[in-house]
Amino acid sequence: MVKVVQIQTGLPVSGNVPYKLHEAFLRVGIDSKFVVFDSKIKNSLVKEISSLPKRIHAIVYNKYHSWLRKKIKPGSYLFSNPVYWGIDISSFQLVKDADVIYLHWAVGGFLSIGTIEKLLQTQKPLVVFLHDMWPITGGCHHSFDCDNYKSGCYSCPMFKSDDGRSVAINQLKKKMMLAQKHLNLYFIAPSKWLFDCAIHSLATKKENVLLVPHLYSGKVFYKKSRQNCLNKFSLPSNKIIIGFGSLNATCNPFKGLKFLIDAIYQLKEFYNQEEITLVIFGASGQEERLSLPFQSVWLERIIDQNSLADLYNCFNVFVTPSLAESFGMTALESIACGTPVACFNVGGLRDVVQHKKTGYKSIYKDSIDLARGIKFCIERLPEVVVDNNFSETNVVNKHVQIFNSILKLQAKT
Repeated sequence: MVKVVQIQTGLPVSGNVPYKLHEAFLRVGIDSKFVVFDSKIKNSLVKEISSLPKRIHAIVYNKYHSWLRKKIKPGSYLFSNPVYWGIDISSFQLVKDADVIYLHWAVGGFLSIGTIEKLLQTQKPLVVFLHDMWPITGGCHHSFDCDNYKSGCYSCPMFKSDDGRSVAINQLKKKMMLAQKHLNLYFIAPSKWLFDCAIHSLATKKENVLLVPHLYSGKVFYKKSRQNCLNKFSLPSNKIIIGFGSLNATCNPFKGLKFLIDAIYQLKEFYNQEEITLVIFGASGQEERLSLPFQSVWLERIIDQNSLADLYNCFNVFVTPSLAESFGMTALESIACGTPVACFNVGGLRDVVQHKKTGYKSIYKDSIDLARGIKFCIERLPEVVVDNNFSETNVVNKHVQIFNSILKLQAKT
């Protein structure tokens, strides 16, 4: 039985991809445990960092990043620089007992580049899951059209001046040194797009980059009685329901709400005002209720996964006009519920959505084509079927094969 310790900054009660993977591992007999900086899940399989070092590191990290944000151009995406401060967990018993160390999201005051190297020095395989681009760049979580991470981050477009850019250059150099020095460092990308980014990054050895998609739970996300789901949310049964939403859906400009609104106005040409209801979930509760040509229903974040599945079942189409997606979990969950997805042809959504089969992949940042895609999904794709490639069984089996393979390889070195 393979013993895996998963490392994660935070574990919320629901909607957490690493914990879903952890539960799937347990179901097939993999001994999986967690070391977590801050956890909302309390059980014997989760080891949480004690309060004093947690407070100290969080204070230092937040103060440093407050200073760093002043050097970054307004409107930029996330940037993290955990080079200097981190908690050494290499001596934790769960780490010592593990065969494989599985590193997820570990910035935010938890690990640094130095304490990640401490984990590599245990000589155990360290597998880094690419939830976004941070592990393979000079610090940005998505590079968009910048590919400087392939050559050294010498002209990072996020910073206002050269002293800020030196932060990205230094961080990428440190990551590059880890990849060159430690042969037990591996990366898993959830999409072909991110896999391609990773093999061309200076922060990896391309032969140590692997491709495994995210999984969805077929016991939660599946086709249900639409009428029952509509009744649960008091939504009309005689209207076309267009859905949109995610965490911080209305206040994060990179989620693409602006493009959705533009597309909705394009639909006025094809549908009467009384024909459509727009449902937006993940609203912050503070934004102005936007003036829209159709009835709109605003919901806060849906935490319960079963309720989220019920909501997907209400939609005739789910729209995810994100400008950057490492994978596209909401799109996958929607398709699993039989609801087609309209999106931009970007990032991991290229893998998740099959064009004109499970949805419509629109031209990037083209609201007119997005409207065309929404209309296509409504009229031509009343029901879709999820690809078995994303099933729990398939994804877990790929992990088992990878773990066994790298453990055999490590035994030879």
